[in-house]
Amino acid sequence: MITHINSVNVYVTDQDRALSFYRDGLGFEVNIDQQAGPDFRWISIAPAGAQTQLMLYRTTPDMAGK
Repeated sequence: MITHINSVNVYVTDQDRALSFYRDGLGFEVNIDQQAGPDFRWISIAPAGAQTQLMLYRTTPDMAGK
């Protein structure tokens, strides 16, 4: 039985723009914003006090059209 959702992946083309929208526009808090290698940035955001976090993943060229 599922009791809650820990995280939801949100695929974006521009992580900076998406982060600005959720953080500055909607007031979400940044849990993690860390570069993890040259081509990967780990961003986790959530509304204050929420159990569920959004993971902002950058789309890759191989994901185009899927």
